[in-house]
Amino acid sequence: MKGLEAIKEKILSQAKEKAEEIRIQAQEDSDILLRAARKSEDEYLKKSSVEDESDARALITREESMARSESRKTILRAKQHLIEDVISSAISDLSKLEAPEKERLYTSVLDQKAKNGDRIVFSKLDKEIARKVAEESETQIFIENEYGDFSGGFIIVRDMIEIDLTFDTLADQNKTSLIAQAASVLFES
Repeated sequence: MKGLEAIKEKILSQAKEKAEEIRIQAQEDSDILLRAARKSEDEYLKKSSVEDESDARALITREESMARSESRKTILRAKQHLIEDVISSAISDLSKLEAPEKERLYTSVLDQKAKNGDRIVFSKLDKEIARKVAEESETQIFIENEYGDFSGGFIIVRDMIEIDLTFDTLADQNKTSLIAQAASVLFES
């Protein structure tokens, strides 16, 4: 689907730019911490009852190591936040697909997952396209009168079973995989 690929490319492009900004900022923060550790070497030496030069070097090395560790933690937190933003943005963009593109997506998924006689709960946001999707589907499905309070996707009701294919649930169920995919694309090095 061209629309989904365009959304994916747009999200990844924006995320890559943000990832580079984060990398640059983290490097600057790291440099500041390291400079501060080196600059205050004399202060550390005076405050500490350091006996000899080897003790002084060990103290400075520890401070530099702590600064690098803090820098790595900052980068990791920023990367985690960026990945969460990418996934949220993808869900939001899927929810905002134009009606024809969303109809094709829903029809395709229903043809793969639904069985004749299934009832479908669409989102309140997809009320307008629900009938057309049901008509275009190769499967004989019925639209529930109640609409769901979710951002997109749908729920298939089969007998006593609900198959939740809402965007949010699919993202949650595939979170580990999505995080890995986003990380590999955003942070290739």
